[in-house]
Amino acid sequence: MTDMEKGILHIRNKRMHIRSKGKDIPIKKEMPEISKEFDKLECEFEGNPAINIMVGGVVFFADLAALEAKKEKAKEVEEYNNTYEEMLRRQENSGDSYSLRRARVPNDTMACMLEDGDNFSLKLNRFARYDFKDNKENEMHFKFFNSKPIESSRGNDKKVVVPAINIKTNFGDLFSINEPQLANRQAQSARLLFPKEGQLLSPKFKPDWRFVTGLGGHSVYETGITLHHVYGVPYIPASSIKGVLRSWVIFSEYENNEGKAISASTEFCEIFGCPAELTVEEGDRKKTYKSTFREERQGKVTFFDALPTHKPTIEVDIMNPHYPKYYSGNEAPTDTQSPTPIFFLTVSNTTFQFLLATKVENWNLKTKQFWDKTLEDWLIEALTEHGLGAKTAVGYGYMSKIP
Repeated sequence: MTDMEKGILHIRNKRMHIRSKGKDIPIKKEMPEISKEFDKLECEFEGNPAINIMVGGVVFFADLAALEAKKEKAKEVEEYNNTYEEMLRRQENSGDSYSLRRARVPNDTMACMLEDGDNFSLKLNRFARYDFKDNKENEMHFKFFNSKPIESSRGNDKKVVVPAINIKTNFGDLFSINEPQLANRQAQSARLLFPKEGQLLSPKFKPDWRFVTGLGGHSVYETGITLHHVYGVPYIPASSIKGVLRSWVIFSEYENNEGKAISASTEFCEIFGCPAELTVEEGDRKKTYKSTFREERQGKVTFFDALPTHKPTIEVDIMNPHYPKYYSGNEAPTDTQSPTPIFFLTVSNTTFQFLLATKVENWNLKTKQFWDKTLEDWLIEALTEHGLGAKTAVGYGYMSKIP
């Protein structure tokens, strides 16, 4: 040890220190515990605060490496906190609904450096923004869209500004030009399962305007949208494709009577499957139809989910009920009621790949006709004239085949 000074070590009465030249010299917190038997003994020490102490023939010294590591850790934490706060400020000023500060997520998730969500489903549903609803009440709700900033007083005359926001899409690297597109990978897998000529159809369709599925699904918002549970992209479930095609065939060929379809056509049962028998209402009576096979059958055509072939375009749309109290069953529809805008998400300008396949040996889906049309012709007709998804009565969900 060098440059050692002398003093009296005090342990018992006050915070541990050394009395030297009329001054109290503090002792580093990193110093190991010194026994009380050394209280008020003469000692030699180094530093202020003291980092080395020799008393009663014993040397005590602070772990300088640990001290330096602690300083570095504190510096890293400070830098992280500064970067984190800067990230939160960027999020608040981005115009995007995504904001960690406004999301209802666990504290350990909140502490992560999550600049933006690269899975749109998680971003929309798990990191939903929770903010003030309007400028009249203190009520709060989840929102992904605010058409204009709202400034209001919230208790004690404190001004609160809810900014204009719109949820921005982020699909990560799913549609990177350097990687095979999501739909291409799905098609490659389907060809491995159905390798023979005519076993697989892969037409592409694009909405004429907009379409929406899952509008009434479970959501923290007032409306929902169907997003892939893994990839987070908008897609069309296989069950929806099968359902709209099946319904269109029943409507076109069997007077919109499902019972007639399963009892009159073996091909209908082979394509879509059918129960052994079905009871339907016809006017004021019920009638039971038996399938042509007299047993439950599984369909022999496989329907795949329809995935986007490129980065989807998601746009906010609005429903504007003019008589909210009437629809809630409280009042008659009068012009004194204020419209209540309800925002929902739609998909537009996005091409989807549809995949239909079979392993029936004598079925070539490209040429085989069912009810004087191929399955692809029926699908084109169904999507063109019937539409798919919600709100088809007002123009949503109609699609055209892409050459």
